[in-house]
Amino acid sequence: MDFIACDLETADSANSAPCSIGFATVIDGVIVDMTEYLINPEATFNPMAMRIHKIKPEMVADSPKLPELWAEITQRLEKLPIVFHNAAFDVSVLKKAAKRYGLEMPDVTYGCTMTLSKQYLTLDKVSLKNICNALNIQHDHHHNAMYDAEACAKVMLKLLELGADFEENATHIVSNKRAYSALDEFEKGCLSVIRNILTTSGIDSELVRFSRSKDLNIETRSKNVKISYVKNKWFIAIKHEDFPLISCPLEHDEVKAHHRFYLVSPEDLCYFNDFLVSIVKDAEISWGRYVRAVSEKSVKKSIQEYENYTYNFMTLDI
Repeated sequence: MDFIACDLETADSANSAPCSIGFATVIDGVIVDMTEYLINPEATFNPMAMRIHKIKPEMVADSPKLPELWAEITQRLEKLPIVFHNAAFDVSVLKKAAKRYGLEMPDVTYGCTMTLSKQYLTLDKVSLKNICNALNIQHDHHHNAMYDAEACAKVMLKLLELGADFEENATHIVSNKRAYSALDEFEKGCLSVIRNILTTSGIDSELVRFSRSKDLNIETRSKNVKISYVKNKWFIAIKHEDFPLISCPLEHDEVKAHHRFYLVSPEDLCYFNDFLVSIVKDAEISWGRYVRAVSEKSVKKSIQEYENYTYNFMTLDI
C-alpha cells in the first residue's frame, strides 16, 4: 500500500502547539520523500519537551506559524492514508492545534504502528525505539519528527510483510465542514436552531456535537437527540422517560420506546427548548461523574473516540 508516515513534536505541556511535523511518503514500498516543517508554536516551551526533541524557542522563532502552513500540511494529510506511531497522541495534537487557531481539521484516514505492533509483534514495550531495535531498523535520530516519520514508515512496511491489515485497523476522521455540507437543508436548519437554543441558554455546550447515519443525531456523550425522516415527515424522537418534559401542539404518536413529534419546519424545535437544555445539563453531570471515577487515560480515550465519530457544529459558520 502507498501511505504517508507522520510524526509531531510539541512545545507546550498541553500538547496543543506543534513545533515540528515530519512526513515520510511511501510509494510502492519505497520511501520517496521526507519532509520536515519547523513551526513557531506561539506557546511557552515545556522544559521536558525541549530535553526530548532538542528544539528550543530561538530555533523556531522565525519559522512560519501553523495557520501559514495548514493548507500545505492538510494537503499531505489528505493525499494518502496516514500512519502514526501512537496515533492517539499525534491526532490529539492536530485536533487541539486546529481548535486553538479555529482551523478546519482535514479528512484523514489513519492507522497506528503502535497498535499494529501489539498485534503482530511479541514485545513488552512498543515504543518506536524498541520496535526499530527488534526489527533491525536503524534509527539514530529519536524524537526528530522527520526521522521518526521515516522510522514509522519502515516499521509499517515490516508489519505489512507480516500480514498486518491496515484497513481493518484504520480510523476515519471527516472534517466538520465536509460532514456539515453532506446534510440537507432541513437538517442544517435543525442544527442552526439547536445551536441558537444552546447559545442563549448560558450553559456549557462543549459536549454537544452531531453525527449523521440514517438519522441526524445531536450527541452529548451520554445522551443523544434523534431527528429522523419517515413517510415524507420529519420528526424528533423523545424517549418515554423524557416525555413529561414536553408540552407542545405538534402532531405526535408513539412508536416502541419513543414518542415522535412531527416537525413542519426546523423552528418547531423551539418547542423543545427546555428539553434540549435539560439533556445537555444531564450530560454535563454524567460526564463529570465519569471523569471523577476513571483514570486520565480513560478520559482521554473517551474524548478521542467521541470526537472521531461526531462533528462540532457549535463553531461552524451556519
